[in-house]
Amino acid sequence: MAMLISKFHRLIQSRLLWGTFLVIIIFSFVIWGTVNTGSSRNAQQVPSEGTLNGKPVPPEEFRQAYFNSRLEFALMTGRPLVVTPAVEKELRQTAWRRITAQREARRMGLKASDLEVLAAIQQQPMFQTDGKFSQAKYDAFVQRVLGNFGATEQQFEDYLRDELVLQKLRGAISQTLLIPPADLQRSLSAVCDQFTLDYAVATPASVTGTVQVTPLEARAYFASHTNDFVVPEKVLVSLVELPASNYLAQAQVTDEEAMNYYNEHLDRYSKSVVTNAPSIGTNPPARVSQTVTQPFDEVKSNLVEQLKMAAAREKAADAAAEFVNSLVPDRKGQALTFAQAAAKAKLAIRTAGPFAKDETIPGISAGPAFNQAAFKLHEAAGERFSDPIPGREGIYVLHLEQRIPARVPGFEEIAARATDVAREAAVRTALEKKAQAVREAAIKAAAGGQAFALALQPLGLTALTITGAFINVAANTNAYLETLLQGAMMHNVDEITDVLTADDGSLLVARVAQRQPADAPTLAALAPQVTTTLARQRSRALNAAYEDHLLQQAQFRDRKAAAATTTVEDEGAGELPEESSPSRRPVAPLDAL
Repeated sequence: MAMLISKFHRLIQSRLLWGTFLVIIIFSFVIWGTVNTGSSRNAQQVPSEGTLNGKPVPPEEFRQAYFNSRLEFALMTGRPLVVTPAVEKELRQTAWRRITAQREARRMGLKASDLEVLAAIQQQPMFQTDGKFSQAKYDAFVQRVLGNFGATEQQFEDYLRDELVLQKLRGAISQTLLIPPADLQRSLSAVCDQFTLDYAVATPASVTGTVQVTPLEARAYFASHTNDFVVPEKVLVSLVELPASNYLAQAQVTDEEAMNYYNEHLDRYSKSVVTNAPSIGTNPPARVSQTVTQPFDEVKSNLVEQLKMAAAREKAADAAAEFVNSLVPDRKGQALTFAQAAAKAKLAIRTAGPFAKDETIPGISAGPAFNQAAFKLHEAAGERFSDPIPGREGIYVLHLEQRIPARVPGFEEIAARATDVAREAAVRTALEKKAQAVREAAIKAAAGGQAFALALQPLGLTALTITGAFINVAANTNAYLETLLQGAMMHNVDEITDVLTADDGSLLVARVAQRQPADAPTLAALAPQVTTTLARQRSRALNAAYEDHLLQQAQFRDRKAAAATTTVEDEGAGELPEESSPSRRPVAPLDAL
């Protein structure tokens, strides 16, 4: 042992040896730095989605705008967006308009503060109870609505921030808008004048008996509308679910932890309250407000439950990650089967499908993320199972059982459905032909001074009469009145409307029998409201035109659209950009909303 120690001392005192070590270390660091620098450079060379002003747009900026555009459509419709090729094209166009508008807003120095975002949330009626902001309602919106849309609370706040900035930009542009008196008068007349209309209704039932579709005609319709009958690609998956409720007993939250969370997120429990009474006069005093915070004791119970559920979800996610890791092959390529791993983890296996990519699956709370994950699975080893998928009630892990390609069924397989669809199309064609014949007969009768009813007799329809003004349409029980008035409001006496489509699918044609102008007091009373409506409508058109101008001025070029015009078939057509959400930047103090 002593000899060994003495040899070691001699080694570490050797300058030549240490010099050699130094050269090796330096050389290694140089190589490591070069390799990693190149890797970083390569990692940064992510293809841009397009260019503005001849410069590539950072992928992160596009992903953010695309995500916000998709969230906007989802919030407008109240359901997750199903992305078809046509919808994808519209989403990309909207994203580019967002980018150019946001850049213009930054150039003008327009911003949205954290307090403005907070106020926008707290002032939303859907988040209020008895006129006061309800944290519980907002939390429910985050969990149920945003979760179903694949968005987080932070992403919603970022979306609101962008919307506030865009509203400021649009408001600045709208300041240049003027409503000419003639346009105001025309619009007032359209909604206030009293109309008496003679009209005819052509219902689908009135032509159904005259339409017959033979097997040969149904087959011909199928052959010319094959794409309408394509059975989409489907997948069949096995799955395990790890409910968060199973881990609630393990989730413990102390009073200290709840208090710390409360102190770090006081904005959640605070609101601005006006302390001075409103005054009436030409120069009322400015509003005075102060921030009022709910005491900890009032929110403690609810807060602890929320924190426990969050902790339970984390535990469920950790358990799901462990389950996924158990499916990964070891160094020898050996791995548990999905069934073996589920049995080992004492998890029940159930199946889902076959289902299409945009199909809602009963009993699944993960929304579109479930479908997207399922369609990313492949039959190759190591690619048959998914990563953990968060849902409202728990975490899912999927295993691909079968992928069923899209196909065009044979006519015999769907003969009954094809016949029904062909008959519906034939009925619609016959109905449109009949309505057009009614309109032509009405025009001829009006030109010859004949009554509207006489024009309908050869066509087997009865003339009906209705009286009303657009401003009073809600008080009328006739289901066709609003459609008729919308079609007639720009017509004079004895003029014939276009063919109008009612909500029940019927087609309408009307002649203006009388048009009585509204009285002056009514016009004066409604003028401010109509002016506001006109300004809002024209502001939307003006802002859309302005955003188009910004795109044109920036020599906008979409890489995907350009690729589609230079190839016979763009393999990416209709596909979504990477489903992973854009990386989130911290937003203080609203990360606690």
